[in-house]
Amino acid sequence: AVRGGVHVELTNLVIPGLNSDPALFEALADWIASRPGAATPLHLSAYRPEYKLDVPATPARTLDEAYRICAAKLRFVYTGNLRTAVGRDTHCPGCGAVLIARSGFSARVTGLTPANACSACGRPLEVRRWQPPSTGLSVLQPAPTENGTDA
Repeated sequence: AVRGGVHVELTNLVIPGLNSDPALFEALADWIASRPGAATPLHLSAYRPEYKLDVPATPARTLDEAYRICAAKLRFVYTGNLRTAVGRDTHCPGCGAVLIARSGFSARVTGLTPANACSACGRPLEVRRWQPPSTGLSVLQPAPTENGTDA
């Protein structure tokens, strides 16, 4: 799919005791970096015991550790289903500036130029803006600057 130009994102549900070993996160990050590529977004989602599986919820420290391991090898790693200290925003892999700020289910472009480069350091980025065909509007809109214009 990636070789064909299709945008791919991966999600890994982190379940304590089943797939929460740090060695598994190392292997996952290695596989992603070598196959679809280090720019492939990875979402690490916390498990919550809401149906039949009788396993405790994923602790924040486990998700933070998974993030740390995977972010060392991948450029775009996120955490979900649990608010943690890391993994919410998209950062520039070059300078660390926030490119896309997220809160809950909303996102705002804050540091990305229209040409998909970091507005702080100019690094070209592998970020895609999705435009629904019916509206022509970008889902991730540039944040307004202080003078009211788009960044």
